[in-house]
Amino acid sequence: MNVDIIIIGYNNPEMDSSCIKEVIQNTDYPYKITYFDNYQSGYTLTQVWNRLIKSSKSEYICLLNNDAFPTNHWLSKLMSSLVERKSHGFIGPSTNSCHTIQSSIPSEEATEMFSNTVIELDNHLSGFCLLFPRTIWKKLNGFDESFTLYGQESDFIERAKRAGYKCWWRKDVFVYHIGEATSKKFSINTEKERKKAKETYKYKELSTFSKKIK
Repeated sequence: MNVDIIIIGYNNPEMDSSCIKEVIQNTDYPYKITYFDNYQSGYTLTQVWNRLIKSSKSEYICLLNNDAFPTNHWLSKLMSSLVERKSHGFIGPSTNSCHTIQSSIPSEEATEMFSNTVIELDNHLSGFCLLFPRTIWKKLNGFDESFTLYGQESDFIERAKRAGYKCWWRKDVFVYHIGEATSKKFSINTEKERKKAKETYKYKELSTFSKKIK
């Protein structure tokens, strides 16, 4: 069972190189890296993910932000916890910065204090480092491309959870995350983009509700 680690860049070669270097140094599980610089492609992030996952031959997909830096044994630990669970859907690591409860203490302490600790989450995992079977993506027809920069992972996971899949957090795996590195470098209005994602999600929910009552 190999993993396709998908890293999307955006005209930030130094950061992208650092991310890839850390992956190579700290990964002891069978993997391949799929890297794509999306700066001039004309595609949204969601569209790029869908196209790369569609062409992937790997059984598992790991979406990794280009400003995320894994620590030793990260992938082998995540995979071991994911495959041993019957309703395995998604799993993610601890980190220093994200929009869910995954934030934790520094890497060395997390490894010592939370050895083999895996928690099922009621809410969603952060998409900065998200590992899941490719079969889920196929069953759900991929990410919804009405989402552009934010919200696509939450929508994807929500649909998967409705289909019976679960989310897991492996607390003793640590991936350092700078957070919004691309947005800050190119002055992207993250508040505006997140608001847009929320509006898209609400519209989807309303459309689904309308179809049910017809």
